[in-house]
Order: sequence, then structure tokens, then C-alpha cells
Amino acid sequence: MIYFSLALSSYRWLWVNRFQVLKLMIPVILVISLTSFISNNAAIFGIYLFGLWLVSSCMVRLHRFVLLDENYVSYLSKPNKKDFIYLGIWFFVTFIENSLGGVITSITTSYPFAALPLLLFSSVIGIYIFSRIYMIFPSISVGKNLSFAWGLTIKKGRVPEVVFSLLILLTPWFGCLLILLIFFHPPVFTIWILVFLEIFILNTHYSLLFKSFTIRRDK
Repeated sequence: MIYFSLALSSYRWLWVNRFQVLKLMIPVILVISLTSFISNNAAIFGIYLFGLWLVSSCMVRLHRFVLLDENYVSYLSKPNKKDFIYLGIWFFVTFIENSLGGVITSITTSYPFAALPLLLFSSVIGIYIFSRIYMIFPSISVGKNLSFAWGLTIKKGRVPEVVFSLLILLTPWFGCLLILLIFFHPPVFTIWILVFLEIFILNTHYSLLFKSFTIRRDK
């Protein structure tokens, strides 16, 4: 089935490009690990801000590596405009997601009889909208805009490709993460590393989907 093929192709890409992938991930993992050795709140806050930029920079370089067929990536790169645009849109999308979740929770708490239909409706609409909006992340990394990213999934069958391949891609990951949290109680910094790895896998998948949906004129 095509959905399994798409999910497996992302894991296959990560394995084939494992050395370049490690170059991208190691600085972020080191910064996250550093927080476990620091107790000063001001220092942790500074590391947190630096880490946010580092993650956005990592994702931009990942998208460009995939989409522009670059030969290699460096461990670190100097800040650039794309990193901060990426970070700003990431904050905005996360804010919208959390706000909608809060509104739905408030409504279902106040009107329990509406909980099930509202959850079903909001889940379908949310999956449809956000699965398409997330295409903006690889898009802006190569100089495209939101309308271009949104238009990539207009073609019939592309939204199911995105949604179901993502479910197949991330379900084993979520299962392993759940087992780890329930039975092993890992330290907080380990959980953040696992969250970062999940985001990395998610962005890799979106880059490969983006690439498959476009005739690349991005070089």
C-alpha cells in the first residue's frame, strides 16, 4: 500500500543519510543534555532560547538538504533570516493548535452532551487543516510561501497520503515512547531528546512528501 511505502521511504532515507543526519542532530542533543547539569534558572533560560534557534536552524538545513540535494551539511551554521522566519511560524502554528485545543476543552466541559460530536468534527477538520499547513515548513526553507505549500495538497488523494503515512510513520515511535515513559521513567532531558527526534522524523517525512509533490525548480 502506498501509505506504508511512503512511511518506510522516510525511515529508509534517514538510514541511508545517517551520517549527515547525525551531524544535524548532535548539536541539538548536546544542548538539551547540557540542561541536566545546570541548576541556574537564568542559564537554563539562555540555553532554552539558544536551543530554540538551534532546532529551527537544524530543521531548515534538513529541509534544504532533502529538497536541494545538497551533498553535505555542517554541524552548525550562522543564524540567517530563514531560521527566524521558520521559528516564528512554528510558534504561530503551535499557538493556534493550543488555542483551538483550549477552546474545544472549554466547550466540552461546559456542554458535555456536545463533547463527542465536537471532538469528532474538530479532529477531522484539524487533521485536514494542519496536515496541509505543515507543508509550509519545507516550503519556507527553500524560499516558497504559504500559498505554494497549501496548494501542494489540493490535488485529490494527497491529504490522505500525508495523514495516513504520518500515522504509520509515527505510531511505532509513539508506542516505544509510551513504553519508555511508563516502565523506565527516564529523566526529563531524555524525554526532550526523544521529542526532538520525533520532530526531526516528522520534518524529514514532510520534506520527502514535499519533494514528491513538486517539480523541483528550487535549486
